[in-house]
Amino acid sequence: MSLRFRWPVLLLSITGASALLLVLLLWIKPASAPLPLAPPSAPEAAHVAPIAQKTLPRAALSSLVDAQETQRLPPAEFFAVLPGTLVDTPPPAPLAMDAQGNLVLDMRLRRLFEHYLMAIGEEPLEHIVLRIQHALSAQLVEPALAQANALLESYLQYRNHLGELNNQYTQQAGAAGTSVDAWYALKRAARESRSAFFSSEASQAFFAREDAYDDYMLARARVLSDSTLDAAARREQLQLIDLDTAPELVRSQQEATAISRVAQQVAQLRATGADESAVYRYREQTLGPAAAQRLAALDEQRRGWQDRLASYREQLAMIEASTQYPEVERERMIAQLRSALFTEREILRVAALDRQRQGSVAP
Repeated sequence: MSLRFRWPVLLLSITGASALLLVLLLWIKPASAPLPLAPPSAPEAAHVAPIAQKTLPRAALSSLVDAQETQRLPPAEFFAVLPGTLVDTPPPAPLAMDAQGNLVLDMRLRRLFEHYLMAIGEEPLEHIVLRIQHALSAQLVEPALAQANALLESYLQYRNHLGELNNQYTQQAGAAGTSVDAWYALKRAARESRSAFFSSEASQAFFAREDAYDDYMLARARVLSDSTLDAAARREQLQLIDLDTAPELVRSQQEATAISRVAQQVAQLRATGADESAVYRYREQTLGPAAAQRLAALDEQRRGWQDRLASYREQLAMIEASTQYPEVERERMIAQLRSALFTEREILRVAALDRQRQGSVAP
């Protein structure tokens, strides 16, 4: 099923109003809870120049989406070889259908879209659309598949519309910079536009939690940026906001802040020569044993892949440089080397990386 777009599609990674609002909140965070790296003060945040987002004109987008030759790799290898952003990212949760074969509409579909859209900037848009459609067709049958593809088109159009709203805001704000009220106006405009892209059911499924979280963060931002409040009054206002907010949203904000701080501190520890045991102890103290173990396992997985790839490259170079074996024998040795070091899925990825490497050094 091919997609037809009526508007240009946003060509940035996920940098919508929610993400930028988080940056704003970090800028104006009070000194009573410092980050590992000191953020600019609230007056400085009020004059940060907004950043425009890229969009494509309609004709260019039509040419891009309708292109017949969307990738050079065979299908199996194309879908097995992920862009770097997605390699160590857990896959999205499986989608569901009801007894009649209709799509169960919830946040899982939006998360699937955003999972692959993280690769914007790393590979062409048509590749990303192919990956999303492949993921949908692997899980759904009609009529759920058609419903999911229709929502994909709507979601991409809406995402692009957010970029257009941001650009309008950029032009209006100019050198005056950002403000909490301006961000609220931007979020309100985004919400009011959704009916042009989604049914009320889809809008509720995709954005209800995000809207509640944004309302909570905006309320906190207003308090944190209010220069008329002293430290005690600010703490009291923030506590009242927390009491009026669903506990899971408060926990999300606290966890997001904690994870951001931990990631920055871990980077600093490694930059100063700390070993992995020191990193583990710090994570365990701040995030708890379970989170520290998960992060350590992910670190080990990444290092394992890089170590095996480096070993493969070294042995491959020796095989390719050897003149005592005929071409057929060298190919057999390379196949054995890949089988010894990698899984079947990884072998597809390595083979594609080898072709890319050969293409980059070809005369």
